[in-house]
Amino acid sequence: MKSYEELKEEIYNPAWPSWKIKFLIGLLFVLKHLFSEVYFVLFTGFIWFLYYWIFFGISMETMNIAFLFLIGHFLFYIFYLKEDYQKRIITDYLELKVLIVVAKDWYAERRALEKSSQKS
Repeated sequence: MKSYEELKEEIYNPAWPSWKIKFLIGLLFVLKHLFSEVYFVLFTGFIWFLYYWIFFGISMETMNIAFLFLIGHFLFYIFYLKEDYQKRIITDYLELKVLIVVAKDWYAERRALEKSSQKS
């Protein structure tokens, strides 16, 4: 995982205006949520649920079976995928959190520069 200073060196661009930095912060928030554990569980489980429900017809019987598949997916996640998530993706997720802090600090710095240049 990269440190605060390394990430700051990678993304810092003095030519960027504050609105681009604010947009970057928004994109980083979206990306952070896409890398979260909850998103992985809900998104992949919901896809399996919809696939089964639509493929075998939309009825209450297929919905009940699709719900069982959804429960099976959550159990599969708890017993197998959670360990894999911890090994592979948690470092990227934590790095994204640090990157958001770097971008927020950069935005605050940029806003202070813009305010000081407007006053003089």
